[in-house]
Amino acid sequence: MEAVAISLIIMATTPKESLRFQYTMEQGCDTSCGISVVATALDRYSGMSTDGVELIGSALGDTLDEGYYTVSLVDMARVFEERDILWT
Repeated sequence: MEAVAISLIIMATTPKESLRFQYTMEQGCDTSCGISVVATALDRYSGMSTDGVELIGSALGDTLDEGYYTVSLVDMARVFEERDILWT
């Protein structure tokens, strides 16, 4: 009986991997953690549907052609400003 109860508890438990991105956008690359934070804020909290790929394109533009990119706090702030979200 105890084994059945344990089995039922394990089956009802949500896998950790599905919980990981329940409230945040998944990071696309090793260097896109900042963009995934911005995408999460815009999508989940501001109601603006977006994803990291779109934001990387708008924030970095031509520098993507080089194949490697980094996102600074200035880049992230620019994404918010372009969407008229200003923090005071």
